[in-house]
Amino acid sequence: MMRRGASRHAASIQEGMREVIRVHRLNNQEFLVNCELIEFVEETPNTVVSMVSGRKLVISETTDEVQRLIIEYKRKIFFADSAQ
Repeated sequence: MMRRGASRHAASIQEGMREVIRVHRLNNQEFLVNCELIEFVEETPNTVVSMVSGRKLVISETTDEVQRLIIEYKRKIFFADSAQ
């Protein structure tokens, strides 16, 4: 049995997940990052994503790959929103 408001909660979670990109830890474990909360990305030589919260994430993607993922995702969202 679904709680009252549960579907509304699920919809708000999905809405909040609109800005995520899929990246991988160095052990190849995949996870999602909210690209709106990325402050900057640098290679030192590993790629480090610095979040606005101050948290640092070490990932296997290059800075160019992260940039491409963000651009692709934003295009997808922009064109999906403009089509409605």
